[in-house]
Amino acid sequence: MKILMISLSWPFLLLLVLLPTIPQSSAQISKDSNTDVKDLAHSALELALAKANQTLVHAGELFKNTTDPVLYRSYGTCIDEYQGTVTRHLPEAISALESNNYEKSKQEAGSAATSADTCEQQFVPEKSPMFDENTVVHGLSVVASNIVELLG
Repeated sequence: MKILMISLSWPFLLLLVLLPTIPQSSAQISKDSNTDVKDLAHSALELALAKANQTLVHAGELFKNTTDPVLYRSYGTCIDEYQGTVTRHLPEAISALESNNYEKSKQEAGSAATSADTCEQQFVPEKSPMFDENTVVHGLSVVASNIVELLG
């Protein structure tokens, strides 16, 4: 029997708290530990995708409601980054995971984390109005990538 050792850093704890909100996570657990790990990775990616979609909507609202040219540009960058995350990076990470292409899945999840960071960096030295959302998307994407890494 394989024992899954995961550091209980805040992103992992966040995943454990939010996991029950995903319908798939309530499915009966298989006896195959690789399947369990793959299901956990899939759930983490799905959750990251949902949070990234919410963040994209929030960025769009902020973009529409600003008249400050610096903020306009910063929000525009965030929109570009999150559009890539929700239309390409996370869907491709999920698809690659489903086809057992773990390296590609890991890379795409990492790209989603980088996109959240890029959004946040637009506001340095201040925190962005999306700081919490960027942190959650980054954390879930990194956790998903680390879980996928356990698969191979």
